[in-house]
Amino acid sequence: MKKRNLIIASAEEAFSEYLFFQLSSYPVKIFRCHVLSDLLFRVREKEADILIIDSILEGIPNYEIIPLLRKSDPHLPIIALTADSSVETSQKLRQEGIFFLAMKPVDIKEIGLVMDDVLRMLTEKEQRRNLKMAKVITLPTQEKGLLPEDEKFRRVQEICAQHEGRRGDLLIVLQKIQGIFGYVPEATFETVSSALGVTRSEIFGVLTFYNRFHLTPRGKHTIRACRGTACHFRGAPSIIQAIKDHLGLKPGKDTTDDFLFSLEEVACLGACGIAPVMTIDEETYGNRTPALAIEAIANYEEMEKKAAEEKKAA
Repeated sequence: MKKRNLIIASAEEAFSEYLFFQLSSYPVKIFRCHVLSDLLFRVREKEADILIIDSILEGIPNYEIIPLLRKSDPHLPIIALTADSSVETSQKLRQEGIFFLAMKPVDIKEIGLVMDDVLRMLTEKEQRRNLKMAKVITLPTQEKGLLPEDEKFRRVQEICAQHEGRRGDLLIVLQKIQGIFGYVPEATFETVSSALGVTRSEIFGVLTFYNRFHLTPRGKHTIRACRGTACHFRGAPSIIQAIKDHLGLKPGKDTTDDFLFSLEEVACLGACGIAPVMTIDEETYGNRTPALAIEAIANYEEMEKKAAEEKKAA
């Protein structure tokens, strides 16, 4: 397996030495950064394939540093560490498109599993870049319900115009498009490609590399169930199964037939102090049991039912 460059960014030299020792068996070349300027330089010079960044570097929280790094490398897989279990900190980091959020003190086994995932995904990304593979990707130019005159499509055109010629903004543009549709329709690829100067295969590669992107329609409400270490040992598996049973989601299916709910199992929601935890859209629900999880979902079902009845009566 090809060796990747892993950067460990931490002001705590003893901690970075610990991670260096624990991860030395992986097919990576490890660099340690103790100051922000060194980290920014290495990322700018494309010397990083993977980054593990501590919660604070030179007094600056990592969620303020990551946007600076994204300007140089929008696609860099970042494993962010934090000792703050608050929902606010978790949301700030998730908004920056991190690959994984790990609580301190770190569980080195968990970090190891995440490293396995990152390395596998980097390998798959390289394979997708193969021109021969790109040729067999069929991309429809239009989809039912997405016509040039549609308001949503006009919004896509406006977004692309704002980022015209800026290849490095691809991730941002795709995030905005998903914000409009709930997923990224393949019918928007041509507009994005022309405006930013990227190929269709590059767009497809980004969308399939980051698991937060979706190529198919999603439910109106997104349920995220945490399967991290703390949640796992406090009953997350039974909660997730209860949600699937309630929504009628069979293996391989994550969206209900009525497109009301989509279920995502995530590695960490950054709220370990109230594990087991789940979110519905932007609302966080902690200390869940299977019954309490279903109760939270039922509230949304009742809300949608009332809205439908009011619309019908109007």
